[in-house]
Parts: sequence; structure tokens; C-alpha cells
Amino acid sequence: MGITAVFFPACAQPGMSDCRVRIVCKQPSMPRKRSATPTLAVLSGPAVNQFLDLNPPKRIEWVRRLLAHKTLLILLAETLKIPNHIKQDCLDCGVTIAASRFDAHLASSRLLSLRFERLLKTVSLPGVVIEIDGRGVMIAGPSGIGKTTAALRYIKCGANWIADDVAVIQKRPGDGLIVSGHPRIRHCVWTDSHGVQTLESLNEDIRIKRCTPLKAVIDVRWDSVDTPQWAHEETSILGVKTKKISCRISNTGYLDENLLKKMVTDL
Repeated sequence: MGITAVFFPACAQPGMSDCRVRIVCKQPSMPRKRSATPTLAVLSGPAVNQFLDLNPPKRIEWVRRLLAHKTLLILLAETLKIPNHIKQDCLDCGVTIAASRFDAHLASSRLLSLRFERLLKTVSLPGVVIEIDGRGVMIAGPSGIGKTTAALRYIKCGANWIADDVAVIQKRPGDGLIVSGHPRIRHCVWTDSHGVQTLESLNEDIRIKRCTPLKAVIDVRWDSVDTPQWAHEETSILGVKTKKISCRISNTGYLDENLLKKMVTDL
């Protein structure tokens, strides 16, 4: 979340099992109706400047108004540190405050991701997912390295298509991981020649499944190597240890279906 500083008064309210994230673009921007849902307030750059310029009585009044709307955290976007007088105000009001170098939209996005990961036991990661013999394999790596193209060609051998671009991973009872595609783009892929396309428009016999158990991750990166090299490792997703292959290919090369097939066989 780009956090650079956190101040947590001992009297601050504890975390809640559910919450929402709200971006505050100007001060004193407040909802008309009080929310029953705990809120994480992210102050945009302009709102931070207005907040810091308030005189002490008005600043404390505004913080207390936030608390009245069940605000658990005030996050100052595009800020590297928390001024001492602000810490004192938060100590007096019993609210947690943090500073983030990220802008408000990126910080709020990270907070939402953290909420899904910690509270709903779900995380979204960039990658392509296919299912091979009932096992989900996620292919990760930088944009343009060939993940989607290699996966589309590979599934002609009998694999199932799960997701492109975004893999939604959820922890299930028994410490297993289930992976699916994002609901809005589950049936879409990105191709260099035509951009975003639906799988149906490719005129190919592609078997699509909604979800599958995630059993392995193949992470492909460009590097200064002449021939592809890979090593077996282990990664942790939502606290679950998962098989991982770290693959390095030439800086001028791309992932193809033959290399993908070799790594899948090696799993």
C-alpha cells in the first residue's frame, strides 16, 4: 500500500470483520447519512493539503466527524510522513492514521485487495490460468512475454481455459486454493493483433471452466540467458504453500507452447 508511516493510538478502535474503502477528495467532504459499515478513509493529495492547513480546533472537529461515521483508519495519500501535531490530534481522538506514497486511487485499490485477502481469504493476481488433468496452473510474468498465446496454443492438446489477465484465488476449507477468472473478463483474452477478444470469436474449440484447484505457478521472466532455464521453488498464496517453477528466457525471446509443455510435464 506504499505505507511510509503509521500512528496507532492505544485507544484506537480495533479492526472489524467487514469494512468499506472511501476516497475523500476534498475537505470537509462527508456523507450525508451515517454509515453502519466501518470505513477506511483515503484522503487524496488535495484533501491532505486542506486537512493539514486547518487550524487545530477545526482539524480535530473534522477527525471526530470522521469517527462519527465509523472511520477506523485515515490514510493520507501522496504523503511520506505524519506531522507530529497530526499525531497528537489522532491521539486525542483515538483514530489510526497512516501515510502512503501512493495516490488515493492506487492506495484504495490496495486496501480493497488487502480486505479481500485478509477478510474474505481471496486475492487477485495477474496471470493466465489453464487446467491440466484437473490441476490448475497459473502462468505469471510481464506483459508481452507470451503467456496468453502459449496458453491458447497449449489448450488445443486437451487442457481447459480458466482465466486471462486476472486470476482470482480463494482459500477454501482444508487449506486448498481455488482459482477462477474475474467475472467481467472470464471469457475474454488479449491478443497483440486484435486487442481484447472473446474466446468465442477466436473460432477455436476452447473448453472453458469456471474454476479449478490451483496446484502450481509458472513464473516466466526475461533475463540474460541464451537458452531457457527453470528451477523448482515454492511460493505461499494466502498462507498455502504452492509449487512454483521460476523460468528465465532470453531478453529477445518469448514463452511458447513447447516450453510451457516441458515445464508442465516437469511439474
